[in-house]
Amino acid sequence: MKNKERGYVLSIDQASNVAGVSLWYDGELRATTELLSASPKDPFARRVQGQLHQLTAFLDLHVPAEIMIDTVIFEGVRARIVICVVGAFMCCPRIDSKLVEKANFVESSSWKTWAKERGATGSHKLIKGVKALTEAGWDGDKYPITSDDIADSVLMYMTWRDK
Repeated sequence: MKNKERGYVLSIDQASNVAGVSLWYDGELRATTELLSASPKDPFARRVQGQLHQLTAFLDLHVPAEIMIDTVIFEGVRARIVICVVGAFMCCPRIDSKLVEKANFVESSSWKTWAKERGATGSHKLIKGVKALTEAGWDGDKYPITSDDIADSVLMYMTWRDK
């Protein structure tokens, strides 16, 4: 295990409608969830606020109360609205935003390349989700994942881990 994997690491494939989340502890997957907006037709602020409440509840359930998350991985994107989601998620009271490294953004091209190098098939655009994760060698029996958004957060984590 690399030193950066020690403790809790949160990987989030952020979006304003459905965000995939994976929580890691000392390099082992501990829990996953999807942060779902009530409706994609709701105003942006309402969607993200609901997701923030879900993220806080998820961390309250899976991380001891005295622990603050200080390593968070997000997908590197350029869309302003998606960057706003990052800012909103960083307002989670369980995340120590003063300690989170700014360098923990993983570009989609990076995690897609990581998956392709490990056996994921198809064009770069089609490498994503559960299919890519499985083709890259994920143990679906030990850690079953059925959500493409969660699978992408796992691929982001593994790319971050290996770089």
